[in-house]
Amino acid sequence: MQKRLLLALLALLSSPNSLMAQRTWTKVKEELLFATPPFAQCHASTLVEGNNGQLLVACFAGPHEGSKDVAIWLTTVSDDGISPPRKVADGVVKDSLRYPTWNPVLF
Repeated sequence: MQKRLLLALLALLSSPNSLMAQRTWTKVKEELLFATPPFAQCHASTLVEGNNGQLLVACFAGPHEGSKDVAIWLTTVSDDGISPPRKVADGVVKDSLRYPTWNPVLF
């Protein structure tokens, strides 16, 4: 049963309608957001476009994955350029209490 379901799903994803949907996307620009980031590593990026065309981009970043001091960083991309990344969530409640901050999701 699982093999049939997987095959059906693969057939749907490879159908001409699915390929047509993929062709509607157009790459507008490709650029590096963090030329000199204040963190060593980042991943799990997410972005959302605002009504004014500005992009809001967030990522999970810090010294390395699994480090206790990783945080969520945020930057904006607009016609005016790319803002410097700023830390927006680090999980710190008080000196003795810090919750992990994991992969961000913007919507």
